[in-house]
Amino acid sequence: MDQSYIDAMLEIEKRRREDQQLYSQEAQQRQEEQRAQGIQSQLDRSQLFSELAPLDEQESENERKRAIIEEMRGESTRPLQGQRAGRVYVAPSPFEGLAQLTQAYIARKGGQKAYAKEEELADRRMEKIKAYEDTLRGRLPEDMGRTRGARGTPLPMRRPRPGPLLPVDPDDDEELDFISRLV
Repeated sequence: MDQSYIDAMLEIEKRRREDQQLYSQEAQQRQEEQRAQGIQSQLDRSQLFSELAPLDEQESENERKRAIIEEMRGESTRPLQGQRAGRVYVAPSPFEGLAQLTQAYIARKGGQKAYAKEEELADRRMEKIKAYEDTLRGRLPEDMGRTRGARGTPLPMRRPRPGPLLPVDPDDDEELDFISRLV
C-alpha cells in the first residue's frame, strides 16, 4: 500500500475523532442550556399560575352570580297564578306582575354585567398567557433556526468536514479490508 494512502486514511480517522469530540461537547452544552431553561420554565409556569389563581376565583364568583341570575330569570317567566281561599278564587295581584317584571329586568341587567365581567376576565387571562409566551419566546436559543426546521423537526447541527478523496481500487482486497477496519 502506498504511504500517502495510509496517511490520508489516518487523517480521515483523526478528523472523525475530532468531529465526535465536537459533537459530544455540543451535546453536553445543549443539555446544560436545556436544563437551565427547564428550571426557568418551571419558575415562569409557577408565576403564571400564581397570577391566574385570582382570575380563577373571580371566574368562579362570576359563575355563581350567573347561576343566581338564571334562577331569577326562570322565576320571572313563570306565569302568575291565582289562589284559592276556601271556596273563593283570588286573582293574582298586579303588584305580583310588576315584581316579576322588575325581577326580569334585574336578571337581564345582571346577565349583561356578568357577561361583560366574563369577557374582561378572559381578556386579562389571555394577556397573562400572551406575556408568558413572549417570555418563553425571548428565551429561545439563538440557534433555534439552525436546530429546528420549518415544521419543528430537528436538523443536523453541522456537517462533518469532508475528508480527502481517496482513489480506491475495487480489485485490491487488501485496500478494502483496511478501509472496512477504519469504518
